Amino acid sequence: MIKKLLITLIAIFGITTIKAQQASVENSISGVQLGFMSVWGYHEMRLSDNFSLRTEAGLAASVWWDMWWGSGFATYPVVAAEPRFYYNLNRRNAGGRDVRNNAGNFLAINTMLIPGIVFASSEDIDSFTGSISLTPIWGIRRNIGRSFDYELGAGIGYAFGFDGSSGVTFRTHLRIGYRF
Repeated sequence: MIKKLLITLIAIFGITTIKAQQASVENSISGVQLGFMSVWGYHEMRLSDNFSLRTEAGLAASVWWDMWWGSGFATYPVVAAEPRFYYNLNRRNAGGRDVRNNAGNFLAINTMLIPGIVFASSEDIDSFTGSISLTPIWGIRRNIGRSFDYELGAGIGYAFGFDGSSGVTFRTHLRIGYRF
């Protein structure tokens, strides 16, 4: 009797341990996401169990208001690369939560290139210069059904303008997306 109980406990513990260890980043995810004043196409590929590399290209917009210069908007292309560390996939999996398609919390370093091209603007912008920024990000990704997801992220980084300017940048995003 004790032998059967011991074997049963070992089997249950082994299955639980195996289930907890199976959570890892997906091999490949592609899709589109809509954010507040932006649209993105992305591809995320697995580097290891908890690390992925996300590359994305998008169209973003900026709106500004300044008491000296007035207000306006501009629409421009953006390219980004972002290594991500998903730090809670095993805990979510062990708790019975959905981890499909990298549904978890992540830390990332967003490297964003704005090439300095303006597609549409409220005024004639001749001096729009591009920039490159480096921003540590904390974020979450969750699934909505089988094909949709949402992401929320925020971080503070630094941007370097191609005209020699530089400064602190605040990055936030809330996006809803469709996976292919």
